[in-house]
Amino acid sequence: MLNAKQMQALPNFFRQIPDPRRGEGKRHSLTTVLGIVAGTVLCGMRGYQAISDWAQSLGPKARERFNCRRENGRYVVPSNSLFVTHLTTDELKLAKYGLPPSSIATSKPWRLAQQ
Repeated sequence: MLNAKQMQALPNFFRQIPDPRRGEGKRHSLTTVLGIVAGTVLCGMRGYQAISDWAQSLGPKARERFNCRRENGRYVVPSNSLFVTHLTTDELKLAKYGLPPSSIATSKPWRLAQQ
């Protein structure tokens, strides 16, 4: 279980990573997505479906701490399809091990950029 300070710190940990996605259609910040992935892994879960399930189970305060976007007065987490379809192995390694961006192979573009 993560405490409130840890939840707030995770997205900030990934702030140094530039988001390669174009502005249109981008619903969730990269820092939020990677923070949620890291939180899931730190809580002992593995796999895309576990990430999505954990994100969906977050309450309103936790969603706020992860800097989830607001829609109609509620904090919204990324969808299952974002986690299952768009995250690459490199992004999961980045979130899981806290690897600096320079240690991730850059020859393959991040799939998040294709959203």
